[in-house]
Amino acid sequence: MISRLVVGFFGLVMISHSAVVLAQQNRDILYLIDGSKQQGKLIEYKDQSHIYFQMFTGDTLFIRGEQLMKVKGLRLGKKGYKQSFEGWWHITELGLTFNNEGFGVYGDFTTQHTTGYQWGKWMKLGLGAGYNGYDDILVVPIFLSIQGDWFANKITPYHFINIGHATAWERTYGSNFEEFTSVQGGLHFNPGFGVKFHGPNTHFVVSVGYQVQHARLESEPFSWSGEPSLRIEDRQYRMLSVRLGIGF
Repeated sequence: MISRLVVGFFGLVMISHSAVVLAQQNRDILYLIDGSKQQGKLIEYKDQSHIYFQMFTGDTLFIRGEQLMKVKGLRLGKKGYKQSFEGWWHITELGLTFNNEGFGVYGDFTTQHTTGYQWGKWMKLGLGAGYNGYDDILVVPIFLSIQGDWFANKITPYHFINIGHATAWERTYGSNFEEFTSVQGGLHFNPGFGVKFHGPNTHFVVSVGYQVQHARLESEPFSWSGEPSLRIEDRQYRMLSVRLGIGF
């Protein structure tokens, strides 16, 4: 019951946040060297030599590159493409984690959302939250995400490093698993690489990473002697993460 509520709440937050972000996607902000700014839609970017910018009034401006200071929200236009290297970014991902256990490959689900700010090509800093399954426990990591795009192209590789801490609780499967008296999360670490496919207003990502999750579990197994006993497990999950996502 608790896990369903968490999934529902997490999904509602992601959908609401994505709706707000999508509502802002049609606005670009043009900053000129004279200190003025214009709001509208970028329709062409030509190798930093000039741009065509459509204002909300319907008028189209032609501006040379030397008049520009920056364009916030720069993205794919009708005739040219240039990736933005400044501004807020958001990405929601779903996927699976895999680990070789016993006689086969064990897999489980993973989902996360990250929001951050980009200062340059190689510097994207964000804060994220996830919801992951590991064997007989569920964890919610809160993490700092450092990312960077490799090229200013429509299709570009990128790297990421997520590091933080997770809370955890027992997964309920009836009588198949024992009840733990205490379940604690721990270090969450997930570096990796991926590929971005940019579109007019959004981009899609495919990523592969190495995910490490620490957890501490305590239980009181049955004892024939009647004496109380305490068993402590310090677990370190090391798994391959594969995710698909959409970003803004």
